[in-house]
Amino acid sequence: MDLQNSHLPPIGARVTNGTDDRDLGIVVDVRDNANGPLQVKWDNGETTWQGAAGIYLARPNSFLYNCCSGQIAPDWSQFKSLEIGGCVTETEENGDTFTIGGKSNSEAEFWTIYARHHSGEAQAITDCTTRDAAECAASQLRDISRLPMS
Repeated sequence: MDLQNSHLPPIGARVTNGTDDRDLGIVVDVRDNANGPLQVKWDNGETTWQGAAGIYLARPNSFLYNCCSGQIAPDWSQFKSLEIGGCVTETEENGDTFTIGGKSNSEAEFWTIYARHHSGEAQAITDCTTRDAAECAASQLRDISRLPMS
């Protein structure tokens, strides 16, 4: 892979997220990864990936894995596919909140990307505030995990 690709951020560059202009930090390393995608390491310790289809908006782990323990990617071999679902938050009388999935785009307050276990159970991977952000994250997670969208 040509690491001199003009679409990649150069080492030392300060980069912002193209969707919400959030400061992602300074690129400290760019390298080929044996798992396929290109790895970009930021000065804040986050690592992002760029798939073979083209440059993505840089996404730190806190964006791609905000429903995962430690904001760390799960073991993808446990899953058979990825899916996006609309969700709403409900509040119980005691103040506890919970999420209800399976909502249409017009009803959804946010969208969750789920990985579907081989057993059929869904595991939340990340929540996104817009459908567009969910589509972008799902595309990157698909390239990282090599799982199909369902």
